Amino acid sequence: MIPARRRGFTDLVVNGSFWLGAALGALGALVCWTRHHPPEIGWRAAFVIGGMLGGIVLFLRHFLPESPRWLMTHGQPEEAERVVREIEARIEHETGAPLPPVPHRR
Repeated sequence: MIPARRRGFTDLVVNGSFWLGAALGALGALVCWTRHHPPEIGWRAAFVIGGMLGGIVLFLRHFLPESPRWLMTHGQPEEAERVVREIEARIEHETGAPLPPVPHRR
């Protein structure tokens, strides 16, 4: 559902964010396990940081629409149509122009 002109950049951001998260996690572990923190606190802090990051991901997931293709393949065509209508309405609102009609395939 991503326009072709933005697909490469979006792919880079999505796949690159994993590596950024891994690097931040490694840096966080170094901070938690230095000589300045006792080991009894360091591993707990690293565990809590991981839980907080997981909570952030779950929170942000509520703002992403489900893939219409996934919904269609799992027997939810009405929900898929609703998601597509919402995306189209948001694009029309942002651009101020109606989208061109798409011919239906059967």
